[in-house]
Amino acid sequence: PWLPLPSPSHAMPPRPDAPTLLDAVARFLSTDLLPVVADRALRFRLLIAANLVNVAAGEARHPPLDLAGEVAALGQVLGENPDPNLGGLDAPALAARFEECRARFQEGLRAGTLDGSPGSTAWTYAVDQLRGALAVSSPSFDLSTNI
Repeated sequence: PWLPLPSPSHAMPPRPDAPTLLDAVARFLSTDLLPVVADRALRFRLLIAANLVNVAAGEARHPPLDLAGEVAALGQVLGENPDPNLGGLDAPALAARFEECRARFQEGLRAGTLDGSPGSTAWTYAVDQLRGALAVSSPSFDLSTNI
């Protein structure tokens, strides 16, 4: 025998995604559990755990870093020609290339050989990177430019 399908009013809600579940755990830790824990050391560890879950939720909302895209973007900011071999690099070589480009970017800003003035390509790149990092580590941070 078959059972009738539930009516739309009794349908199960869709399953929440990973960021939503992680947000719920973080909220439980910080708003439900933390107020009832008296031990200071345990409260501190609980705050750390809630923060880690918040960071994991932020990372789940944002795709992992596209190193090839970042190396290409940094190359453009540094005024380099596009590297046609970038797609053929394995993950460790790509990560090393990214770190090399990032170090040259930072050194160029420090030395003044790279224009870091507001509105410049380097400025825009740095602001975009900061916005991306803040979106993961502190999603409620106000990213508006008029604060």
